[in-house]
Amino acid sequence: NFTGEFFTVTTTFNGGRWDINDLRSLDPGDDLNDAISSLQIPAGLTVRACQHGGFNGECTLLTGDVPSLLGLTTENPPATFNFNDQISSLQISETP
Repeated sequence: NFTGEFFTVTTTFNGGRWDINDLRSLDPGDDLNDAISSLQIPAGLTVRACQHGGFNGECTLLTGDVPSLLGLTTENPPATFNFNDQISSLQISETP
């Protein structure tokens, strides 16, 4: 539903690596750390979204737009996790 803070994915920044400090300083006055509620992901890209900085904590792999970060499946072990307002790092790569 793309309500709340959203993030439009691009590979042009930091080679596709957005860590906690990058999300905090992306837009002056708009700290996106632990504030993202949806992701807009262009075709051909995959996003690994992680709960903590340094690409740690619960992580999930995403392709395509994600209008809500509620109830997504984690990487290891697979489980349901609420990533809404929990993301502190993102890795963007080309989908193989």
